Amino acid sequence: MLLLLYVSKWLWARANALTEFEHPVLCCFIGLVPVSTVIVGLAIAPYSRAIAVVLFVVGAIGQLSFGVYRSGRLWMGGRKPETITPILYLPTVAGGFVSAIVASAPGSAAIH
Repeated sequence: MLLLLYVSKWLWARANALTEFEHPVLCCFIGLVPVSTVIVGLAIAPYSRAIAVVLFVVGAIGQLSFGVYRSGRLWMGGRKPETITPILYLPTVAGGFVSAIVASAPGSAAIH
């Protein structure tokens, strides 16, 4: 439900979504969308292996892509010191940890 609401934000309030995407701090919370997709893949694995694998792959690629994009923006410099907060690690660290945990979980659809 939350994913549908977030997609609808991009469809009907695109200016607000783009402002959030370009914000130096709020943008990192967007990285939770693919991370939660990976987690849902693990939750669905006992019921449908095919759907679980698709969710895992889409989520892992999504978090990796977004993490690379955000890290690249950090490396370009020009940030104000007050925008350098721990949330900047969310897209790369949280996404990597969650993907690794799901991929290594016993019975995980990602590795079997």
